[in-house]
Amino acid sequence: MAVALDEWVRCLDNEYLADFIAGGGSAVRLIVAPDVDAVDTALATLAGVALEWGYGLAWVNAGQTKVQLIEQLFHAVARQIDWETGIKHWLRGQLEKSGYTIPESGALDVDSLTVCNDFSRAELLSEARRWVAHEISSDHSLYREFRNAMAMLVLGQLNPSSVTPSDAEVVYQWLRGEKCSLSILKRLRLFQRIGRHNGRLMLASLAAFLPKLGMKGLVVLLDIRPVVSEIPGGLRYTRAAIQDFYEVLRQCIDSTDELRHFLLIAAAGPGLTENERRGLDSYTALKLRTIEDVRDKDKSNPLGMLVHLEMEGMASA
Repeated sequence: MAVALDEWVRCLDNEYLADFIAGGGSAVRLIVAPDVDAVDTALATLAGVALEWGYGLAWVNAGQTKVQLIEQLFHAVARQIDWETGIKHWLRGQLEKSGYTIPESGALDVDSLTVCNDFSRAELLSEARRWVAHEISSDHSLYREFRNAMAMLVLGQLNPSSVTPSDAEVVYQWLRGEKCSLSILKRLRLFQRIGRHNGRLMLASLAAFLPKLGMKGLVVLLDIRPVVSEIPGGLRYTRAAIQDFYEVLRQCIDSTDELRHFLLIAAAGPGLTENERRGLDSYTALKLRTIEDVRDKDKSNPLGMLVHLEMEGMASA
């Protein structure tokens, strides 16, 4: 049995995007579409709904990103976040809450702000550090390195460095997985690169932090067709890589009670359930988490862990 695309999107909209994810919930869902075009259509439709609600959106293709490596998945997501706009949103909120006047130009650097306000440069920077300490550095639900990175981005926005690369640019490089100066990272209290040991913690912290940046949460759309079947021109997944990726998915599913403001949708073609060598049958731990213990024999559950989609005008499976 299959679920019509419009019904599936409507259910996700009403039950998850409208308030559950924005309220701090999390969910992971796998979808099986009938063909290549259907996967694109399903993800594009959901992307439009997520953007309308004001979520941070990341679309990751397994043919371009090694999704079996959680740090590579994080970097792919981080590259699609508008960090600068989000940091300005947070800083503007703190300034307005504290009674500061924002320049007409919208500039949020300390020199522009002191012109419009009866505060010295030192006083403003001192208060900004208190905001960061209270709102970011003391939030121990966030991974330590992530907290340090966000603190540096806020202070870098307020008091930009005149050297190149600036502190903020180095933090952005670190978040995106680009080459950056280790000596500067250590000065910024970023003592390790993002890797398999902390990638999931960084992803969880990012999702939890986005509401502070003016977004309702994080929606990750993961196109895993290259994992399920070999696609020319993209990354090739060995059996070991496939197993590692399914383990990443399993960990995300098992962490939904701990994750906040996070929705992950992984989409593939029929091979996800039909290909014994590359599909769910090859990794029992994940397959067991997609099986519904109780189900209607005549109707598929649009909110199930694994949903088979049908496009409009197509016959039900």
